[in-house]
Amino acid sequence: SSREPLPNEEFAPAQLPHPELRSFIKCYRLQEVDIDTSGRWAPAWTQTFLFLNYGDVYDMMPLRGPIIRGYPAMIAGIRTLPAIGARPVVRMRAVAVELQPLAAYNWLGDKVNSIVDGSLDAGSFIPEAAALIAGIASAPFEEKCAALDKCLLPVFRPVPVRFHEGLERAMEILHRPADRSSIESRIQQAGLSSRHFRRLFKKATGVSPKLYSRILRMESVLQEFHRNPDLQYLEKVHGFYDQSHFIREFKRFTNVTPRLLIKAFKQQSIRQVHSNLEIGPDQETEPGVPGNSEP
Repeated sequence: SSREPLPNEEFAPAQLPHPELRSFIKCYRLQEVDIDTSGRWAPAWTQTFLFLNYGDVYDMMPLRGPIIRGYPAMIAGIRTLPAIGARPVVRMRAVAVELQPLAAYNWLGDKVNSIVDGSLDAGSFIPEAAALIAGIASAPFEEKCAALDKCLLPVFRPVPVRFHEGLERAMEILHRPADRSSIESRIQQAGLSSRHFRRLFKKATGVSPKLYSRILRMESVLQEFHRNPDLQYLEKVHGFYDQSHFIREFKRFTNVTPRLLIKAFKQQSIRQVHSNLEIGPDQETEPGVPGNSEP
């Protein structure tokens, strides 16, 4: 079968797409949970998703800036700020299609800037989106994945490759686990000058490499919260300068303190949402890039 299950499926099924789609799509994730969003902030993330919602369609309110509009078929990009649901209770029923790190730029071009702390109506890019959502709503997950493959293959087959070869290499280096070298040294590894790299990176992702790296590190911290909520350990292993730096960065990207999030994670529904959306399905638990603490 072309649809292979992914490891670490503690909370919900996840499957790989058709082999031809894997350069664009990382995985399909099933999201079926009722969640009380009151006071529950979704942390910043580095991923880009295509959400196909057959449950509630709802807006998100970031800590600052305009509301993130919800659509039945929605493309949501990198989040640099925590956000909270605009309604108190959400009946989440969706398939979250996680895109590869540079796939959004290949697909959307300069519109990638619109989905950073924002969203686009995917119906503008996938004419069959409404029919697809109606068709998968009551289908088993395996059949949902098959329908997604069938619909998305003709969408992504003609998509051109836009990014610089070195940028793809640089992105791979930034995501490499257990490498605590500085951002600058990683840029050099990718064979790009700092200025050239930053320009390419910002064009392809909509954010700076430093900010991306800081969010990536916080994703690693949050992933470990599920297994080892030891604050002193997390502070040291992820390369924070001291406890105040750790807490400051944590609050910056989650809008809660570490201890409050530990308390929130006692609720299974909160853990489920964090595990499947904010945390990538196959990320390692080692730290990302230590980076710097400037905004």
